[in-house]
Amino acid sequence: MDRARFWTIVDKTLRASQGSVEDQAGSLHEALLTLSPQEIVAFDAIFAELALAAFRTDIHAALCIVVEDSSMPGFVEFLGWLVTRGKSVYENVLRDPDSLADVDLIADSTLGSGFVYIAMQAWEDKTGNSSLDFPATTEFPAEPVGSPLSNAEVRAKLPRMWKRFRSAS
Repeated sequence: MDRARFWTIVDKTLRASQGSVEDQAGSLHEALLTLSPQEIVAFDAIFAELALAAFRTDIHAALCIVVEDSSMPGFVEFLGWLVTRGKSVYENVLRDPDSLADVDLIADSTLGSGFVYIAMQAWEDKTGNSSLDFPATTEFPAEPVGSPLSNAEVRAKLPRMWKRFRSAS
């Protein structure tokens, strides 16, 4: 499994879902079941690498604009959702977290999507083994990379996000 194939799988399931997070989760699970157990593990490794690359304070701040009390587990779920928005959205957000203002971002659909566990679930279904035996697990640091941002810094770094989600408050 290489990144090109990874993104092909993600993009195909995103298109097939027509924007439904639940449908994409099901479609991604089904797509992973067509792979060998080793390929599922490799998919998960790329997924984790991408999520970890986005585990940053500026991206967490963007989420906090939408969901004021975003916990670290919620942020990790959000990163799973972010990766499954496809290569273009993911890379744009890494370059400019304020580009999330252009994404259909609904708090309920971005949190609790379960995307971070989908490869493990597919591997369990494919092999019949317990998810406890899944050969790859990702540990996220206790805090995102980068310095904490004040509200003034968040407004300055993420003006479009602030305007879209906080202008009324």
